[in-house]
Amino acid sequence: MKRLTILVVAVTFIALALVLLAPAPIAAGSAGTVTSEFYGTTAGGEDVFEYTLTNSKGMEVKIITYGGIVTSVKVRDRSQQLSLIHISEPTRPY
Repeated sequence: MKRLTILVVAVTFIALALVLLAPAPIAAGSAGTVTSEFYGTTAGGEDVFEYTLTNSKGMEVKIITYGGIVTSVKVRDRSQQLSLIHISEPTRPY
């Protein structure tokens, strides 16, 4: 089951990256966004940041710079509600 979860997360991340970084022309106002915020500090004193990638449809993936860990994946369901489909618990201290 863990392998399936990892595979689903990897495929989701790749699909989102392709959508956000696609070289094809994108209609005005439909581009995704990338934001970052401070997440924590490693035991070695290295700052860790969390990047949020969001596409024009509202899909959102959060990834931290400590090993590229995916901390959350959200997509819209049939009723257009943003639903969390994956989250990892913080494993502090690093």
